[in-house]
Amino acid sequence: MLPYESMIYERVKNCSIEEISREEGLGWSEVQLIFNHCAKELEKEEWEAPERMSLDEFSNLKGHKDFITTVVDLDKKI
Repeated sequence: MLPYESMIYERVKNCSIEEISREEGLGWSEVQLIFNHCAKELEKEEWEAPERMSLDEFSNLKGHKDFITTVVDLDKKI
């Protein structure tokens, strides 16, 4: 996976494909293809199951039933 593809992949996880395509000057389908390619490459990697995990869920907006869930490996340092 190229560094540019990796950057696009990470950005798609936090923004819309439309927003990234506009900012990068790429077509919507190009951004989607890059994201899907990176996702397939990451699926091939061998993952080690964490021994301890933390799970947290919080509301995206006050008073709304729109929640965000985070899962963290407690033993890995970032």
